[in-house]
Amino acid sequence: MTTLNNKVTAMNKLAEIETWLPANQFSRVHRSYIVNLAQVQAVEKGQVYLKNEKIIPIGRQYKEHFMASLQRLTINGRQ
Repeated sequence: MTTLNNKVTAMNKLAEIETWLPANQFSRVHRSYIVNLAQVQAVEKGQVYLKNEKIIPIGRQYKEHFMASLQRLTINGRQ
């Protein structure tokens, strides 16, 4: 696995990588994306706006879990 410009390139399945990351800091938002919850600036119209100005789509099957993870982070005063 390598990192370049804040992107991770890996030959592993995203589901496997997801298990390596702390669940209270990262959340799957799409079949192709996992985001660092601390980098979320806004959520609007099915998209995640990150602090680095990237826009990531939210997959329907991941939305409920992602929103709950984001809410837990906000309630715990970390964002």
